[in-house]
Amino acid sequence: MSGFCLLIHYYQTGKLYFHSTKQLHLCMDIFILMEIIGWSGSAMVVVAYILNIRGKMDVRSVWYVWLNIIGSAFLIAYTFYLKAYPNVLVNLIWVLVAVYSLIRSALKKKES
Repeated sequence: MSGFCLLIHYYQTGKLYFHSTKQLHLCMDIFILMEIIGWSGSAMVVVAYILNIRGKMDVRSVWYVWLNIIGSAFLIAYTFYLKAYPNVLVNLIWVLVAVYSLIRSALKKKES
């Protein structure tokens, strides 16, 4: 379980005790939500990549960039939840590159 859990637990006599069932349910709800966020983020990044490789979506496409931004943002939340900080950094860089691409594209359109 992660620090996001508002669950207070401790080991006593080899068993895990919870202060209340409500806290246990809250922790499980957060865990399930974070799993959904993680899988959704992975799916978005992979779908964008597959569509690009198959020639269905150009890397300069707004949809491609947004899929990467949202997918990577979800992966940032998920990997932070897991305390996988190297992955947080990689996805943060991925988002920054995608945002830079959007800004550059918008500026070019404005100049035209």
